[in-house]
Amino acid sequence: GRAASVARSLDEALENVAIISDPRKIPPEFEGKLVHLSGSLWVSEPLTEPDYGVVIEGIKLKRRVQVY
Repeated sequence: GRAASVARSLDEALENVAIISDPRKIPPEFEGKLVHLSGSLWVSEPLTEPDYGVVIEGIKLKRRVQVY
């Protein structure tokens, strides 16, 4: 079933993933391949939502509106 398909896909990904130790220098041979990397993430300016006056330091700001 679907769980078996997902498990096979994850196994295949695990066998083929390239681990990048320095995310600032990704070797060209990894272009188009599955890679794993980790590092610090920062933004140069805060995210804003002018309609509500919200300003936050973050990576993603999602606005969801519900009308009743």
